[in-house]
Amino acid sequence: LNMESKNPDDPSQEFQHEFELEINDAFAIAKDTVFIKPLYLSEFSYASFIDSNRNYPVNINYPVNETSYFQINFPDEYQIAFLPGSLKLINQDGTAEYQFLTEEKTTNLQVIQKLNLKKQVYSETEYLELQEIFRNVNNKNLQEILLVKKPSME
Repeated sequence: LNMESKNPDDPSQEFQHEFELEINDAFAIAKDTVFIKPLYLSEFSYASFIDSNRNYPVNINYPVNETSYFQINFPDEYQIAFLPGSLKLINQDGTAEYQFLTEEKTTNLQVIQKLNLKKQVYSETEYLELQEIFRNVNNKNLQEILLVKKPSME
């Protein structure tokens, strides 16, 4: 695990927290298929938005701009069989945004997830839009990437 924080003590500067970690058991193998769930680390979750109605504002305390970048390397003898589709959601006033992007290469795959909440307080009328965004974040993170072994050339 490599970790670095930028501007932790200067409130006038943007705070950044970067880390790099290698996870060797974030997948399951069944015969010739590999199931991978990209890990999205955020302090926010869909569980915070499960109520169907809300009669008070959502207070986030500070604007959020999170980006998670994953590079998944796999052996030459495997190919991607299923990849969750890209997704971009923005609320009506453009102050809440979620993106899920994938880029496939020969022996690796890049997955990028971005969450941007520009306001500290969202009204109870904006709650349903936030709820929809976080429902989609949750759904995307439940989808698995599937790799299958390429047919042998014998």
